[in-house]
Amino acid sequence: MLISDNFEMITYAKPSAVKAAAVSKSTIKDVQTKLNSIGYSCGTPNGVAGKNTKAAVTSFQKLCGLKDQSGTITDETITKLNSVYNRNQKGVLSRGLKK
Repeated sequence: MLISDNFEMITYAKPSAVKAAAVSKSTIKDVQTKLNSIGYSCGTPNGVAGKNTKAAVTSFQKLCGLKDQSGTITDETITKLNSVYNRNQKGVLSRGLKK
């Protein structure tokens, strides 16, 4: 068997890094604001997805039965959050969300 030196090393980004890079700072801030308003504690909305934001996103994802429950802000998470937030703004209790 002859092995050629013409191979290239291909490096792939970790999926979590790709997802995190796809979410803008303004989107993260919007998610933080909405989660805070429906009873999850992200801290001050600053556009940085720190440990409090990740914990709040994870709790929200689990409660809603979303596929990704890792705390990563996905399109599915944003869609569900917008739905819950909009219902909450109309006066519908979203979760027994407020403890």
